[in-house]
Amino acid sequence: PKSISICKKLTYNKRKHINYVCDSSENFIKNVPSKSVDLLYIDTGDMDEFTAELHKREAILIIKYDILKDDGLILIDDVRNPSNIFSQKNLGKSKYSIPYFLNNGYKIIIDEYQVILKRCL
Repeated sequence: PKSISICKKLTYNKRKHINYVCDSSENFIKNVPSKSVDLLYIDTGDMDEFTAELHKREAILIIKYDILKDDGLILIDDVRNPSNIFSQKNLGKSKYSIPYFLNNGYKIIIDEYQVILKRCL
């Protein structure tokens, strides 16, 4: 609720175009209509194993429920974070989700601090 309140203040001028939702990421993904998302911004949790596992569960649900439009993008934040000391191939908290996306028809189109993926059609 606190984050939603901050977001509403920051996006006040665009509020007519935004649906604000306070829910778990997993519940949200399960309830999004198929092929309805243009841009999915993933900034889940901290640089730890718990978050890496949550990222993977989110990725599985994103694929299962097919929530991205055919030309939709996935932007994952904090991938090339200098604190990625526990990372696999320097993917940090995305060490399971990015390989999952890549194995399920997505390709990386930007690979920096943030990673952007797009479905290969």
